[in-house]
Amino acid sequence: MFLISYLDNPKMIEIRFSLDAELAGRIDAWLAENVSPWMTQEDVLLHVTDLMGYFESNEEALTAYAALRSEFAELPAQVNTRPVEDRDWKEAYKEHFHPWSADGLHWVPTWEKGTYPVPEGEKAIYLDPGMAFGTGNHETTRLCALRIMQAYRDWSGGLGKSVLDCGCGSGILAISAAALGFAPIKGFDIDPDSVEIACENRDVNGLQGKAEFACCGIPEGIGNDQADLVIANILSPVLKEFASWLIGAVKPRGRMVLAGILKEEAEDVRRHFFPIADKAWEAFTVESRVDGEWADLLFIRG
Repeated sequence: MFLISYLDNPKMIEIRFSLDAELAGRIDAWLAENVSPWMTQEDVLLHVTDLMGYFESNEEALTAYAALRSEFAELPAQVNTRPVEDRDWKEAYKEHFHPWSADGLHWVPTWEKGTYPVPEGEKAIYLDPGMAFGTGNHETTRLCALRIMQAYRDWSGGLGKSVLDCGCGSGILAISAAALGFAPIKGFDIDPDSVEIACENRDVNGLQGKAEFACCGIPEGIGNDQADLVIANILSPVLKEFASWLIGAVKPRGRMVLAGILKEEAEDVRRHFFPIADKAWEAFTVESRVDGEWADLLFIRG
């Protein structure tokens, strides 16, 4: 789902091959909790997910793959390695980020700014995810983006409605909310590279001062704050671990969007959050949507 680190070497060794959706989801969840040189890239238009890793030597590549295969025995026993130029693997993610739109808002790669036609009266968000997770081409990000649009419609605009983006990645969700007029907006992530990229994406869109980003975990990121719209696109184990924090961050009549949930995990996550929300809130409703192999949960506080 996201890349842990990049290596500075003019030539690298690449391992890359396609995964089935079920295995890709499990590897995504494992990557979220483990420091690793591996990443997955999904092309939602072609419905293909690739496992990718980049290494300084062939020996290092095969050693790392053997370690990964010890976690996931169903991975193929033999894989091919190939040398790639530094510019090839640093730019590889661009092949998987395509413009998309919903309800008059367009999410566009920064390298297509000036060439992508934005219809009159509609808005564009320009993004370069770099090493961070979040383009809108992944189902989890798209589910959250659509929930922001839903809240915007239901609240007849975002003016005066605060947003807390937990695990902000590239900043796509917080920046989208800022472009729609939500305020104040705060996002945070444990990865300093993601925070830096989120700030860069915010500034490219001329939204300086409209969204603040910090490098920290959920307890530090939430603190004593509450927001009208709390978004956590993180993955199920982390959501469950910090359920009380997330529920406590939602204002009365506010909303909480949970994503990063495989569709077969959605009911388990709902059951985990339900009694905590029932104790903390006087009333609430829960909705869920599915997109491909992923699902979200929307808790609407009464």
